[in-house]
Amino acid sequence: MAIVKMKKVGLVGPTYLRDELLALLQSSALIDVVPMSPLDESERAALEAPAELSTARMALQRTINTLESVRRKRDDAPALNEKNALTSERKALEAQAPSNGDDAPAQSTALSRRDTAEAIVGEVERRSARLNELDNRLTALGKERARLAPWGHFEPSELLELRERGVFVELYEGSNKELDAAPLSDLDWSGRVDLGGRKQGLIALRLDAPPALELEGFALPERSLQAVEEEIETLEQDKLELLEAQLASSAELPLLRRQERRLLDELSFAQVRAGLGGDEELFALQAWCPVKRVDELRSKLASIAVVLLVDDPGPDDEVPILLENGPIARLFEPLLNAFALPHYRELDPTGYIAPFMGLFFGFCLGDLGYGVVLALIGLFAKRRFGSQPEIRVVLNWIILLGVCTILVGGLTGNVFGMLIYQDQFLGLGSDMLLFRLSANPPDFFAASLLFGVVQITVGMLIRLVRELRLGQNQKAIGTVGWLGVMPSIALWAFLDLPWAFVASLLLIFLFAAPSPSVGRRLGGGAWALYNVTGLFGDVMSYARIFGLGLSSGIIAGVVNTIAMTVAHSVPVAGWVIAVLILVGGHTFNFAMATIGSVVHPARLQFLEFFGKFFEGGGRAFRPFRKLEGE
Repeated sequence: MAIVKMKKVGLVGPTYLRDELLALLQSSALIDVVPMSPLDESERAALEAPAELSTARMALQRTINTLESVRRKRDDAPALNEKNALTSERKALEAQAPSNGDDAPAQSTALSRRDTAEAIVGEVERRSARLNELDNRLTALGKERARLAPWGHFEPSELLELRERGVFVELYEGSNKELDAAPLSDLDWSGRVDLGGRKQGLIALRLDAPPALELEGFALPERSLQAVEEEIETLEQDKLELLEAQLASSAELPLLRRQERRLLDELSFAQVRAGLGGDEELFALQAWCPVKRVDELRSKLASIAVVLLVDDPGPDDEVPILLENGPIARLFEPLLNAFALPHYRELDPTGYIAPFMGLFFGFCLGDLGYGVVLALIGLFAKRRFGSQPEIRVVLNWIILLGVCTILVGGLTGNVFGMLIYQDQFLGLGSDMLLFRLSANPPDFFAASLLFGVVQITVGMLIRLVRELRLGQNQKAIGTVGWLGVMPSIALWAFLDLPWAFVASLLLIFLFAAPSPSVGRRLGGGAWALYNVTGLFGDVMSYARIFGLGLSSGIIAGVVNTIAMTVAHSVPVAGWVIAVLILVGGHTFNFAMATIGSVVHPARLQFLEFFGKFFEGGGRAFRPFRKLEGE
């Protein structure tokens, strides 16, 4: 539970060794490079432009996203003959890629892989562009078909031919009211068509002269409905063939991902190289390295003629943050990262978040059955989706929260809204358990506020330790005053000793804002005294633990009551309906209670707890590393 100590390192060497050194550093992943002065234009022109690498990487990422999307939709598509399509595509790609001789080095293999990946990207993007064109065209044709379908199948040329022979057919649109008011008796024949909504269509036929109705005319289409449907069918077949080819290309996703990592390595290399300082003969590099890995860095550089300088961080240095926590506390690092990393000279709060977050979550969800369900969901998801480290950490966190809920739910005796014991459990009396918290809401409310007092006190103790370490003794005295507020109120309430509270307020007034200026000191102290009311507000915020825990338990109990009432009231089908009520009700309650049990305890950590000691603002340690091969 600590922030890894860092050393500032500098490297100076001849320019001709620059690329060799960077390749070594990138493969070892020991340092976080700090950009120095940029290169001049002549040197920058000699580099492979990072913009070109970024463009290539973006195209590759688009291709990967496209193929992953096609693969996800595979179950909705017709059966595809992937093997034949993949075989033909690989032959085409192999024809484009350069062949390697028996003595070709690994670099030739990398070039072949790059050419193959570029060929796949080009083909996939070409198909994607064509698919977009087809989608746009199909959308337009769909509108045209919807416009023509109510009128049925007819050839516009046939209507023109009839007109030449003295048979005039006109198409009109209008409301029922407008059509009813039209002089249809002047026509030789008419028929109505339902156009949907309030619109009706009218087919008007008259011999010898065109119909003359004061209605909105429907322009004759240039082609028939059958022609439109035939084009739609042709384009949909073209689209299916393109999707089959895209699905076949998705078999090359591993190759594309390796190529993406290689491009990221090249981009990182180019960016670091462009940020080096120096002149035509020498280069300079500045970076951060964990203290415990400095000796490893020295041994790596032993074979290269460069100078390594090692120094301690200065007071104004922006030192990158690398957290070092145990296996349990490490699961809560994503929660801290979602808020802010600590800066280098403050404590890592992860280990303090872990017990409080687990405890608060357990009381908010508060049901052994719900805890089992949450843990099983985490285990199942981990088995199926836990191959990526980032996802695995989150799923382990979910499992741990489920275990916390199981422990709290077991001690309170709640299982899907039912109390599993009344007097004792496993030889333990109810007073030794937490049963009375769920049975007596006032006790639960008091326990929630006690949680707040304990956590806020821990936060103030952390601040006190930090101030003492930094030699801020007067601020530390003010923090002692803050620490004494709540205990002194208890002494006043139960032992009628008000002087302890007065002494705490006096320490806050005199030392909360230490300054050589008496005016600033007293003004800051007065403002701090006003903020004492905020301290009680912070404690009251912990009542949300009581509210969430009680509400989820009540809703679970209500679901059970409704289900049992239905089961005993409705003959035969009552139990079937009751099961549906139980499953649906508990699923809804579980989902809403789980979300609330994450959001509100997290808020207590970030606002009430962190507000007492945490500043934040650090940036993560990002090692200069090689991704290809991972």
